[in-house]
Parts: sequence; structure tokens; C-alpha cells
Amino acid sequence: MTKAISILEERCKLLQSEAVQKQIKSVLPEHISIKKFTRATLIAIQNNPDLAGPNVDGRSLFNACVKAASDGLIPDGREAALVLFNTKTGKRAVQYIPMVLGVIKRARNSGDISSISANVVRENDVYSRRMGDNEEIIHELPKEGADRGKIVAVYAIAHLKDGSIEREWMTFEQIEKRRLISRSGAEKDGSPKGIWLKWYEEMAEKTVMHRLCRRLPMSPDIEKIVRRIEEEYEFGPALPAPEETPALPETTEPEEAQEEKGQTKAAKKVKAAAKKKTEEEKEVVEGEPPLTSEEDIPFGEDAPI
Repeated sequence: MTKAISILEERCKLLQSEAVQKQIKSVLPEHISIKKFTRATLIAIQNNPDLAGPNVDGRSLFNACVKAASDGLIPDGREAALVLFNTKTGKRAVQYIPMVLGVIKRARNSGDISSISANVVRENDVYSRRMGDNEEIIHELPKEGADRGKIVAVYAIAHLKDGSIEREWMTFEQIEKRRLISRSGAEKDGSPKGIWLKWYEEMAEKTVMHRLCRRLPMSPDIEKIVRRIEEEYEFGPALPAPEETPALPETTEPEEAQEEKGQTKAAKKVKAAAKKKTEEEKEVVEGEPPLTSEEDIPFGEDAPI
């Protein structure tokens, strides 16, 4: 417990260090103050101490913060969130993911959209969906306080400044398929976990909004948010990979020292192959000495067949 607290305090101090603050400020949009961003990040870390756990890669936490800052989103749980996921190395890593308000914010910044929204449809709601030339989604809520029932669908609508309207609709089954391939959305038995367990409705709305955004005019703001969302899934990213995030200063933490002692399987194989090749080159064939000149080459009956 004491070790976990010390790591938490160390990472909070590092986040407020001059080097990290300078790096975050360099990518943060001018309309967001570094103080506001740092305060929200510290609250997020303190509310979820697992982000600074002993088995979490500390550098991933700061890289996630830099990515959120470069996208102009604050990791306050509304615009964006910091979540944990497992890696193949056995350690856990922190990833920043945009939330619904963050997607809306980026979409509006594109300049092509006047409004964009997403809503969950439940079994006791009054709803209908019309396709064809005159598409339409009608959705009415039951009386205040009435049980709306289980989620059956989710939709998103965007009104563009040229007067056109784009709509997207996904069933509950389609949302579940996306959740199951999310890096942080399903336990081994398929049940919701992490952020999907805590904010299922909002994650479902973000999922349908992601599909809608792929149909909108692909401005840099839209393209970036689509790419960020696709990083959450096992299939992504589908768009070209973004530029690498500048490396943050390394922290002197216990787990990093342990990493330096280990070797990957690939490195071991390369080393073993090099050793074997060296031994073969040094090997001397027993028996007659090797041929070194033309005089040593046998002719006639003694010549090899």
C-alpha cells in the first residue's frame, strides 16, 4: 500500500515537473490553459489510483496525457478519459480515449457541422426509423419516471452547414460486437468491464458517432478523432498512423529497472543464432589439413569423383 502511494505521488509530481509541463503546453491549444489541463489530469489520477499502480508503465500515462493535449481534449471523464488495458508484456498501460463530448467538440471544430448528437433507444421508448429517399428517425421518450427498459439501439444525427443531414443507426447487437473487440471493454467471459461497465450508454453513443463521423466531410479534426477511436479496437487504426508523440522524460521507477534486466524472446533467438554461427566458423575439421594451394589438390586416381 505504501509503495503504491509513493508511486502515485511520484507520478503526480512528475506530471507537474517543468519538463513535462513544457511538453504538454507545446501541443496544447491556446484556448486551454496548462493549469486547467493539469488540474483535471491530477484529479483523474487521484480518483483512479490504479493508473499509477506498480504494474503500470509510467511512460504510457504521460504519453496518454500528451495525446489528449494535442487533440485539445481534457481527461476529465467528460471530454476524454484515461483507461487501463493489458499488454502482451504482462504490464498494464494507460490509454487516453475521447468521450462523447470530446467527439462533439472536435466535430464542431471542423467548421462543416452546425450540430451533432447521439441518443440511446430503449425498448419502452416510442421510435421508428424510415429509410429511402426521405430518411427519418422518430424517437419519443415515455412519461417522466417511467421504466424505459433495456437498450435496443443507438443513433447519431449530424446537421451540416450546407443544409444536409447525416444519420447513423446501430442495433444493440452491433454495439456489442464492437465492445467485444475493444481493448478495454470485455472480460474473458465477454461481460462488460472497465469504462464499458461504468459508462455503457455513453460508450454506445460514442460508437455510433464514430461510424457517423466516417461519413462526414473528412477535415483534420474529424480524421484525428476517428483515428483516436479506432485505436481503442483490435482492428484499428484503419486510417494512416499519426505522427509519433514526442518521447517524455523517463521516470526512475522500480518497474523500469526490471525491464532493463529482461530480454525478449526475439533478442534471445538472435543472440543464439549469432553464437552458433561463430562456433561453426571456428570449427576445425578433424583429419587431413585443409587444402591451401593447387599443389595440394589430388589428381588422377586420387581425385574425388
